Amino acid sequence: AMAQLWAAHRERGEMTAFVSAKHADYDPDLLAQRIYGQLLTAENTQSIFSAMDERRPRNLMTLADRLDHAADRQGYRLLICIDDIGCDSEMADRIEDLMLAAPPNVAIAAAMTADIGFARVAAQGQVEDVTVDKLNFSLDEARAVACGMRAGTVSDADLLTLWERTRGWAAPLILLLRAATSTGTQNQRLVSRKVTGR
Repeated sequence: AMAQLWAAHRERGEMTAFVSAKHADYDPDLLAQRIYGQLLTAENTQSIFSAMDERRPRNLMTLADRLDHAADRQGYRLLICIDDIGCDSEMADRIEDLMLAAPPNVAIAAAMTADIGFARVAAQGQVEDVTVDKLNFSLDEARAVACGMRAGTVSDADLLTLWERTRGWAAPLILLLRAATSTGTQNQRLVSRKVTGR
């Protein structure tokens, strides 16, 4: 789900960074370095961050200072996605410190498997829960995806059935649409019938 959020913002050309706390061994300092490394090398963020200090930040607070300094020099909006926080309350506390210290043009999306939350950020009214309903495609979005894929052989009724069966989740919906629109007209209807039951 976090990767979906990150990919959607990236596809729109927005500045983003995506890191996994798990892949940073739940080390907040390593997490800060990985975020900054992405900002220094990403195509659409280089213009803002290339003039910055190329040394890796020591910790998440140093990263927040650098983000704040960059905000002073140029206006920009940035989304940092932090996945796999798990149940590590120390990591969650350090990430919450970053959330509170980051400039207002930096949004931080964090995925946790435990309900330990970000109480200080929530107290300031800065937490938005992203639920399943916000991450899946609406029926109109599914239609737009089908049109973009040139899925002309999938009828509206079949699309509705696919959408209902996948609950609008992007990956399975797109895979099924691809299967239904693969080469060969007979195969397309066969796959579509098999998937939708029609």
